[in-house]
Amino acid sequence: MENVFVRRYKPVVAIDLDDTLSFFLEKFCAVYNEKSGDSLTVAKITDWELTSFVLPEWKERLFSSEIIYSEGFFLDIEAKPDAVEILYKLCQEFDTYIVSSCSHRTMHDKAKWIMKTFPFFEIKNFISCHRKQLIRCDVMIDDGFHNLIGGDYGKILIDSPHNQKYYEESNGMIRVKSLSDAYPIVKAMCGY
Repeated sequence: MENVFVRRYKPVVAIDLDDTLSFFLEKFCAVYNEKSGDSLTVAKITDWELTSFVLPEWKERLFSSEIIYSEGFFLDIEAKPDAVEILYKLCQEFDTYIVSSCSHRTMHDKAKWIMKTFPFFEIKNFISCHRKQLIRCDVMIDDGFHNLIGGDYGKILIDSPHNQKYYEESNGMIRVKSLSDAYPIVKAMCGY
């Protein structure tokens, strides 16, 4: 007799939003440069700490209503070229969550962007979490190596200028250039 109380779960995949599914830094640089008169590019951001790359008078203003916390900042960010296709595949094959560090000022706009950009994605699977090591999943895909360090999951690091100085293999991470490159690795990590 089959045990009706045994449930079969799909593997859980968590994927970051900013600079993994979307071009956050491109949008940041465009808005910052327009307001500050600077000429910052994504290629010049070679470390996680954004304040290290802006004009001194802008260090305290980045996370304000002038730039990142400005109304609508997250509503028109461009999706990565393969984001829709790969997220769709992940949602079909796995229990997939988008996990993003949000504040009360950004969460609503990020959720609206997700619903517009990925209409197939169940918004109930959007999680706001700053300490991603608390997320229980089988695989996490992120551009922030600090979000992968110490996590009890398979770790896929999306390549970016700001994480080039980090040696991913020392913490059991696999570095990939794109979500398309990450997809077969997710499948392998989940035993597919």
